[in-house]
Order: sequence, then C-alpha cells, then structure tokens
Amino acid sequence: MLKALVQLFAESFLKSKKSWVSAQALPATEKVAFTVTNELQYTAPADGWVRIGSSSVTSTTLYASVASRSSGDSSALCYIPVRKGEVVVCYISPYTGQTDGFFIPAVGSS
Repeated sequence: MLKALVQLFAESFLKSKKSWVSAQALPATEKVAFTVTNELQYTAPADGWVRIGSSSVTSTTLYASVASRSSGDSSALCYIPVRKGEVVVCYISPYTGQTDGFFIPAVGSS
C-alpha cells in the first residue's frame, strides 16, 4: 500500500515537472574554452557538448561514444554530445593551430 502511494506521488510530481526535467539536458549558456591540437584527447568535465571548428580548416571530426564529422570549402564546425568523464578525440585537417574548442555543459550537469 505504502509503495503504491509513494509511486503515485512520484509519478504525479514528475508529470508536473516534465518541462523542467527535459530542460536539464539542454545546453547551458556558459562555455569553457580549451586548446585544440590535432588528435587531442579531451575528457569531458560534465555532461554536455564538445564543439570544435574554425574558418581556417576544411575538415573536423570528433569521436567518442558517437562520432561527428564536418567539412566545407573554407570552414568546418563540429558538435558532439558527451557524458562526464568521456574522452573525445579531435581530428582537424589541415591543422593550422587556429581551431577553437569549447565544452558546453548541460543545464542539469554539476
């Protein structure tokens, strides 16, 4: 009886907080810059996204539990979702040393 009552309360509470719960996975407004080198192995400090890109490269690739690749004539930009502690490997071509790297935490990460 008590278990059913607790379950009913939890379900009612979560239904009323549905939009808040789903918003916890969205990107936060802050970002943390990091230095990008070719074949960089970056460890995510929290759940969120890793972004690399530049107007001076033609190809960027990020590998973790999922992969993302971007290429263009004169610029490339790549995002990948990551979990806390996940290692992301960055590949840039051609490597010019002018590539930006950012970690964007999820709203609900801490």
